[in-house]
Amino acid sequence: WMITTRSFTTTQNKLNDKNADLRALTEEVPGTDFKTSNKKMICSFCFFQKPKEFLNEREYRFLSEKPGLKHYRIESLSKVIIGERMDKSDKAVLLNTLEGLGLLNKVEYAITKKNSFKIHIEKREE
Repeated sequence: WMITTRSFTTTQNKLNDKNADLRALTEEVPGTDFKTSNKKMICSFCFFQKPKEFLNEREYRFLSEKPGLKHYRIESLSKVIIGERMDKSDKAVLLNTLEGLGLLNKVEYAITKKNSFKIHIEKREE
């Protein structure tokens, strides 16, 4: 392929111009909406595919395109796992909320132990 001096200089001037609209430099392909396509691909990769290191986790994710509270049957909640690095004030709010809902028996803690790379899930925080 070849770049003509004139078109290269014109493109370079547009890029150097602080007021240039960079969107004008991209070509839209008829019949294809790359923004929506890429957004869907990114969401699919981030939310619906797990890295192989986490395939053994049996979790369910509630996803929606609309913001706001999502309703579910309380008995479908099997456990709430609290990580050891969770902020103390956030943990207090969470525990108070769970206590008010009668769900403290569902709380477990993710704990790391000395000389171990494994994350241990325990009923009581050590």
